[in-house]
Amino acid sequence: MAGYGAAVPSSRASTSGTVRQPPSKVSGLLYGLGLGGFIDGIVLHQILQWHHMVSDVGRYPVSTIAGLEVNMLADGFFHLATWVLVLVASIAAIKAWRQGRLAPNWRFHFGLVLTGWGIFNIVRDSSTTKCSASIMCGTILAGRFLGTSDF
Repeated sequence: MAGYGAAVPSSRASTSGTVRQPPSKVSGLLYGLGLGGFIDGIVLHQILQWHHMVSDVGRYPVSTIAGLEVNMLADGFFHLATWVLVLVASIAAIKAWRQGRLAPNWRFHFGLVLTGWGIFNIVRDSSTTKCSASIMCGTILAGRFLGTSDF
């Protein structure tokens, strides 16, 4: 049981000596997808204003008010989608806890979050036909965290 870290005690936990199910990977991956989208949307879209959801589309240039309005609307729907991902991740984590599954240790969970963030970047970058260093960093860090025998 030490490989999973300290499990959170639950009133539903079995004390009959049966082996409990390992931690779920779903919530960590969904948290990574959602939080990666939040960071991209808040930092890159709103604060730095490097790009918007449809700023690469010639029909909606950010140099016009009409184009900026369309880009902001698309950014809003993007933020709504990332919020839904974080909500679903929270529901998945609560569901796993209520099923009496072992809680993941921090290293395992953080590795899944980084993997989810890497998946977000791969999908985002493949849809905009550009590759960023964040994919490599996310993949290297996730491999570092998940590549241990600690999960």
